Amino acid sequence: MASTACGCGGDRPIVSDANKLFIEASKLIGEGQKQAALDKLNESIASEPLLWSYRERAKLLLEMGRDEDALNDCDAALNIAPEDPDLLWLKGEIAKPAAQRFQGKFKSPPSSNR
Repeated sequence: MASTACGCGGDRPIVSDANKLFIEASKLIGEGQKQAALDKLNESIASEPLLWSYRERAKLLLEMGRDEDALNDCDAALNIAPEDPDLLWLKGEIAKPAAQRFQGKFKSPPSSNR
C-alpha cells in the first residue's frame, strides 16, 4: 500500500496537467501551429509555473516577434532556476539585435552540447 501512496507503484506514472499541456504544446510546435501551442503553454503555466513551460513559451514568443514578453518569461523562469544555462543563453540572445541572434557558437542552447 505504501508504494501506491508515494506514486511508486501502480500502472502508470502520474503526469500533472501542466506537463500534459506542455507535451501537447510541444507537439503543436512541431506541427507549426504556433498560436495553438502558445495557448497550451499559457494554460500549462496557469496550471503550474514550470521551468520548461516558461522556457518553451519564451522561445515561441521570440519567434513571434514578442521580444519583451519572451524576456519576461526568461525572468520568471530564472526565478525558478537562477542558474539554468539555457535560460541564461536565451536571455543573452534576446538582448542582441534580432539580426545577430542565434549565430556561430551561440546558434544552439548549451543543453544541445551535452
